[in-house]
Amino acid sequence: MVEWGAGTGVLTAELAARARRVEAVELDPSMAQRLRDRFAGDGHVTVVCGDAVDARLPLEPFRVVANIPFHLTSRLLRRLLDDPSVPLLRADLVVQWGAARKRTRTNLSSLRWAPWFDVRVTRRLDRLEFRPPPAVDAAVLVATRRREPLVEDHAAWVRMLERAYARADRPPRPAGELHRAKIDPRARTIDLELDDWLRLFTQARAADRR
Repeated sequence: MVEWGAGTGVLTAELAARARRVEAVELDPSMAQRLRDRFAGDGHVTVVCGDAVDARLPLEPFRVVANIPFHLTSRLLRRLLDDPSVPLLRADLVVQWGAARKRTRTNLSSLRWAPWFDVRVTRRLDRLEFRPPPAVDAAVLVATRRREPLVEDHAAWVRMLERAYARADRPPRPAGELHRAKIDPRARTIDLELDDWLRLFTQARAADRR
């Protein structure tokens, strides 16, 4: 288990009671030292003083729990989810409400991750639940690795999406290909959902093999 932004260790203690091992990452050196003092002798907890943006990720399957700074949401999500070879099993992240809604809608970022991770909002958090309260509400955003990926070739999947989203207001493929994939030939890239993209991808891969 990896905890980003361990702070005073309230959540760290809860995680240590349930997980075999907790790596608590805290940016502030004085707070990191207090964490070391608090968990001295606890073989479950390792405290790392560092930034979640560049902290080492485990090489074995792991989970992440974090109340991340809102301005780092995109960077940290991409770090965890962009590369499916990173052995992340699940991430439970407190993020800004607006960012959580954006990451669960169909767009280039969410489609990059969708074949490998199920990403959803599990709870909305009123801003007044925090001390001090932020300016906006937050949410718990959970990304869970799928048992089996929906796509095998990550690089080809991303290339297809990036080419299409370069002209997001136009149809992503020729009309004939869209028709064969049971998609309205007039549909724009931004109109397509995950199932549409999966059909297009399967169709394109089959054509490549012929």
